[in-house]
Amino acid sequence: MKIEFWPQDNFYPHPEVKDAEVQLLSVSAMNYSHQPSDLPYQGKVVWLTQFRPNLTYNLPVPRQLWRKRPNKTADRDNYEGERFRTFTADRCLTPLRAILTGQGVSPAEVRAAEALQAYLKKLFGITLPINPPGASIDGQTGNAFLLGQAAALASQRVSREELQFAGPEGFVIRAHQGVVIIAGLSPEGTAYGVARYLEDHGVRFFQPETREKLPDLSAAFLHELYLLDWPYLSRKGLTAGWQLGCQNAYQPAPSSGSPAEVEKIAEAIKDCCRKNQSVPEELFSQATTSNLGLYVAAKLLWNPFLDTSRLIREFEEKK
Repeated sequence: MKIEFWPQDNFYPHPEVKDAEVQLLSVSAMNYSHQPSDLPYQGKVVWLTQFRPNLTYNLPVPRQLWRKRPNKTADRDNYEGERFRTFTADRCLTPLRAILTGQGVSPAEVRAAEALQAYLKKLFGITLPINPPGASIDGQTGNAFLLGQAAALASQRVSREELQFAGPEGFVIRAHQGVVIIAGLSPEGTAYGVARYLEDHGVRFFQPETREKLPDLSAAFLHELYLLDWPYLSRKGLTAGWQLGCQNAYQPAPSSGSPAEVEKIAEAIKDCCRKNQSVPEELFSQATTSNLGLYVAAKLLWNPFLDTSRLIREFEEKK
């Protein structure tokens, strides 16, 4: 079934139209943007939004015809069709009602689900239930977070090849069309994926559970994302940056750290990556003497292509 709403004021060359809303089979469509406070299920769901280019409409003159004409420039100047493609900020909104892991998962995956639940509460002010009664995971499951390898494979939206490509500490994130899947081959990989998805919405784990950046997203939406990611080098147990997935408890360093010193350490880590060498223990020890060094080193061991200056600037920003 295809329904087109026409005209819209953001399509050339049509004039502005009044706000309109159409409901069909419990699906609402309108030509204006909603806010979370305008939507149903208040306090019970987190909304996932799509941000995509609108499809082009039927063109009065097929492009194949005017391309064959001798005076192509003149034809383009007189062309009456759409001259640009537009974007709708929140083209489609779908509610996420729960966090599902499936049955018989490891305690580490349960902790990842509980951490996601806690951070969504901090960000959106909404507590999503974990594995509510009657919930199951299959190819038709929607409107939920699906965590872990078993849930991802059962949903039929993530393949085993994708998980294997990400590796034992890596993860796959597929937030698309009303489902957010976060999974790794290991529970640690799943937990890293949870932290990464939270970071993609503005969270920063400077000193995990001690100093974090938690934006207020009560008037915002989750967004779609597809990502395969894995650590470039072993994090060697560093808990800075992401506590989720780390086996060791976070231990603050004895000093705050000098940006100039951390810049040198960061460049040395990047140089090891350029030469495809492991990070020497001496350099690792230097990085762990300060909180700033811990944070920057942990981030660069995962991704050495990050901008060191930006990492330092974000770490030193006031809350």
